[in-house]
Amino acid sequence: MNIHDEIRAKRAKERKRIITAPLESVESFKPPKFPKSESEMEFIRKALLDNFIFSSLSKNNINTLIGSMERWDCSSDTTIIEQGDTTSDFFYIVLEGVVSFVVDGRNVGQCR
Repeated sequence: MNIHDEIRAKRAKERKRIITAPLESVESFKPPKFPKSESEMEFIRKALLDNFIFSSLSKNNINTLIGSMERWDCSSDTTIIEQGDTTSDFFYIVLEGVVSFVVDGRNVGQCR
């Protein structure tokens, strides 16, 4: 077991402590579908399965989620999320480029 497996196992135990309200099923809901290449779908699948929020979803639910994700291209000076935002309606996966994380005006990390 490598360090990443140990961290994932620890996080899995911590997740079991999280309590959530049940979601109401809406049978009439039809998720949007956005076209993607095979390589984009595989990239998104790997990113989702590497994230504890999505790692336990069924293959069918992962495929639905992948299909409903929309590509968003932006310029290098675009602010994606502003510090202090309290509403988070989107999940971002960086396919190309670099995203900087800025806290209190200081760059504290990057995602490639």
